[in-house]
Amino acid sequence: MNFLTLFMASILILAINGCGDDDAESGGGVPESESAVLYTVNTLQPDGNALFMGIYPEFPRSQPDFSQMVELGPQALTFHFEDNVYSMSWSSLSLTRWTVGNNLEPERGNTVSFSNNGLPPFSPMAFHSATRGFAFDLGNGKIIEFNPTEMIITEEITAEKAPFPYSSLNVSPRHFGNKILLNVSNIDYDNSAKMENNATVLVFDVDTKTVEYITDDRIPTVYSNILDSQGYVYMTATRDEHYTLLFGDNEGLENYGKMIRFDMRINAFDPDFEVDLNQVIPGEIVGHFYYLNDNEMIIETSPAEMPENVTADNYFATAPAKLKKLNLTTLEVTEYPEVGENTQSWINILDFHDDGKAIYPAAEFPNNDYNAVNTRFYEVTSTGAKLLYTTTNSWLVDAAVLR
Repeated sequence: MNFLTLFMASILILAINGCGDDDAESGGGVPESESAVLYTVNTLQPDGNALFMGIYPEFPRSQPDFSQMVELGPQALTFHFEDNVYSMSWSSLSLTRWTVGNNLEPERGNTVSFSNNGLPPFSPMAFHSATRGFAFDLGNGKIIEFNPTEMIITEEITAEKAPFPYSSLNVSPRHFGNKILLNVSNIDYDNSAKMENNATVLVFDVDTKTVEYITDDRIPTVYSNILDSQGYVYMTATRDEHYTLLFGDNEGLENYGKMIRFDMRINAFDPDFEVDLNQVIPGEIVGHFYYLNDNEMIIETSPAEMPENVTADNYFATAPAKLKKLNLTTLEVTEYPEVGENTQSWINILDFHDDGKAIYPAAEFPNNDYNAVNTRFYEVTSTGAKLLYTTTNSWLVDAAVLR
């Protein structure tokens, strides 16, 4: 597997090998809080990467004290459902449940192992209810159901395999009603960064325990998506596709830059919704989406024509980016000059929003070094962006409102 494949995998999985022990010690908490926010950050240390987890009454306004956080094990990732947090150790294929009390101290609970089910590392995982969770292994045609409260595996479901043998299913599933949606990437980074000229999603019905793959030929593939409260999932191919157009072998690829949406209520792409972002934001391409409210989204854009110093080897660290707000009704675009140029969300595929606010993590790579990243955290609203703080040698992996 080449460097680019490993690099792109790291973007999709939002986790890199960590250090430390699977047995974590919890740090100090804040007493008697009615609200709780999950905060998981990956730090770069001399002997490797370490993933730290903390619970706070609101999104931190300054860099947290890592010594007061829970250190998770190697190849770790966090998930959340309602007011519970789950940490996955991909090295041992074990999932641990954490409960969060009013003092915001994460209390370690039971663990369930997927080692006997052949679950590949960094498989997508989704939580539907207090008794039903799912781990997706669509490359091998199976879905493992487990009970997130009792922490036991309840069933191994046979499912249709993903249509692309090299596909990467999105690790941030979208839930609506009894359905779970996953993006299916069709970009083959080991084969001249080729992709098929269609977008594919997987929809899993938790009641019938069946999967359906649905395609749309208006965009080449799907990378970024956001779900609104009505069940619409807005989709575009974003920066990954831009990379393939610049440095891949995709002559004749069509419809780059369009945004479409999928209606989870009827299990179909909406034929009446299509926005050509190349026309709305001329000369720029979309990087990531961030949900602000049902009518406004935050989008990161980069210039369609890259500076000469941007190459295949440094693209994801050097491609300059700006932050904008898009009104879905009027298609009016508002730029956030407070964020400035030359920012990158890069590995932070973050969907944190709380009462009309979103967090934008702008990554900086000193000397274009992927192994040295700093992150500026901006709080974004409909009216502007405000810098909260900057971390050194670390980046945010996950953040969510638990209660």
